[in-house]
Amino acid sequence: MTKVCVDCGKNAEFNRVRCKECLSKNNKSSKKRKGRLKDNGQCLRCNKKAEIGTAHCSECACKNNKNNKVRRKTAKKEGECADSCGRKAEKNKVRCRKCLIKDTKRTKLRVERLKREGRCISCGKQIEYSRKGALFCTSCTEGRKIHYLKRYANHFILGICVNCSNEAELGKIYCRKCADRDNKRHKIKQEKHKEEGRCVSCGRNLDLIKDGGCIKCATCSTTHTPIHFHKKYHEYLPQIKRIRRAV
Repeated sequence: MTKVCVDCGKNAEFNRVRCKECLSKNNKSSKKRKGRLKDNGQCLRCNKKAEIGTAHCSECACKNNKNNKVRRKTAKKEGECADSCGRKAEKNKVRCRKCLIKDTKRTKLRVERLKREGRCISCGKQIEYSRKGALFCTSCTEGRKIHYLKRYANHFILGICVNCSNEAELGKIYCRKCADRDNKRHKIKQEKHKEEGRCVSCGRNLDLIKDGGCIKCATCSTTHTPIHFHKKYHEYLPQIKRIRRAV
C-alpha cells in the first residue's frame, strides 16, 4: 500500500511521509530556519544557547547521539542503510552507495571549513594554540587512539583485516588489497622523505637528530638502517622500551 503525503494528500516518496514537491519546500524552509538559528548561536533543536563550535546545546547533543546509536544499531541488524533511506546497505558498510557518496561530499566540505577556521575536524572545538596546525583537539586525539587500539585488537583476534574488516591473509593483519595499498602508500612517502633529507619512517629532519638516533621510530636513516647497529643504541634502549609499551 502506497503512503500518502501528510501535507497535500498526493503519493509520498519511497520511505518518506511527503511527496517530492512538499519535501523540497520543507527542506528550503528548514535550511532557512537552521541558518537563522546558527547565526544567533542557538540550538537547532530546542532554540537554547548552543555549545561553542557546535549546532546544539549539550542536552540535545546527548539525545541526538543516543537516538542515532539506536537507529544505526537497528539498521545494521536489518542490513539497511543507517541514513533511513530504506535501501540496502553496501557490503561491510552501514550506508547504501547513494548515501555513502553524499556523505563523503558533505564530510569533505565540513573538514575543509573546519581546517580553515583552525577547529577540530571531529568535534568542532577550537584547537589549542600549542597544537596549532593539528587536525584534532587533545581530547579527540586521545579518544581516537583508544578507539583504534581496541578495534585493532578485536580484528586481530578475529583474524580479519584491521583496516576494512574483510578476511585477512594467513598470518597477516591486512587483506591482500589493503596490504598492496598500504605498501604503495609507504613507498611514496619514503621516497618523498628521502628527497627532502628526512627520516624515511617518522619524517623528522635528519639534521636535527644528533648521532642519527631517532628514538621514536628507531630507524632514522635515509637507507632505513635500524638503530640496533648504532653505537649509542644501548643508551636509547630504556626509552625505546617505554615508547613500545605505551603503544
